[in-house]
Formats: sequence, structure tokens, C-alpha cells
Amino acid sequence: MTVKVFQNRSFVLYILGSTITLIGDQALTIALALYMLKLTGSAAQFATVIAIGAFPTMVFGTIAGSLADRFDKKIIIIGLDIFRGVLLTVIFLKTFISQPSEIEIYFVVLIISICESFYIPADASIIPNILDEDALIQGNTISSMTTQISLVVAPAVAAMIYGILGISFIFLLDAITFLIIACSYGICRIETSKKYK
Repeated sequence: MTVKVFQNRSFVLYILGSTITLIGDQALTIALALYMLKLTGSAAQFATVIAIGAFPTMVFGTIAGSLADRFDKKIIIIGLDIFRGVLLTVIFLKTFISQPSEIEIYFVVLIISICESFYIPADASIIPNILDEDALIQGNTISSMTTQISLVVAPAVAAMIYGILGISFIFLLDAITFLIIACSYGICRIETSKKYK
């Protein structure tokens, strides 16, 4: 069954896209928290960035799930990826003028986290529109595993890239991945009419 699932090109693109997006979101928040710690020398500021990154999901979780059910999930996912990609490109270009301030860091973390709170339910509920019913359990299991792996990997990725290349490269890398993933979702075959009981 696993082989059959990975023969589905749309599912492979979905898994790659959702995994990279999740790692990117989490790594960005961690990297910005590390940058804030370096900028201010304050552990409280570090913790504040982490808290802001988690807060929108708690606030918008229910609303986001409802919207994901009412609107085209593919459009939500692609739209949010493009928006985040453009936002981070602008922030990256701005670093050539000056490094991000504390307020700008808070703003970026808040906006990216709000986007993530709407992205996650749309992304998670799209599997039934990609796989046949007999492959759903396997697909959901793989998705859950990659999510857990992403949450473990993201902090290490963030610390390594930030430590070697700095915060500007984090912005650029995340922007590029968001835009590439938007394109990959664009070629996914997603049958929005599928309904399983």
C-alpha cells in the first residue's frame, strides 16, 4: 500500500510541500527568536517571540478549520504560500538597508503565524481530495509522521542555518521555498468533489 501511495504524484508533492512548509514556519520562528536574543540579550524577548509564534493557532484554530471546510483548500494553500513568500522577500530586501528591528521581528512572526493557523487545517484536510478511499489511512499516517519529524528537525535546521549564514539568508530561503511550494501545489491534481463517509 505504501508503494501505491507514493506512486500518486499529487500525494508526493503534497507531502513534500507540507513538510517543507512546516519546517520553514517553525525554523523561521526559532531563528527570529535567536536573532532577538542576540539583538537584545534578553531571554524574555526570546520567549516572547516563541509565544507570539504559538498564539495565533490557539486564537484562530476553530475559525480557520471552518473556513478550510467552506472554501477551496487548494486556493487557500497556494494563496498563503504566495503571500508568505512575497512578505519574506520584501523583508529580505529590506535587510540590505538595515537589520530587522524588534518591532519588525514581532510583526513578521505574528503575520507568519496567523497564516500558518489558517494553512494547517486546509493542508491537513486535503488528503481525501488527493487519495482514493482505500489509501486514506496510509496517507494520513505518513502525513502525521512527517509532521512529527518536521517539528523535531526544525529547531536544528534553524540553529544551523542562522548560525552559519545569518538571519537574512533565513528570510531568503524561506521566501524561495514558499514560492516553489505554491507552484508545486498548483500542479497537484486535487479533486474537490471527493467525499468519503
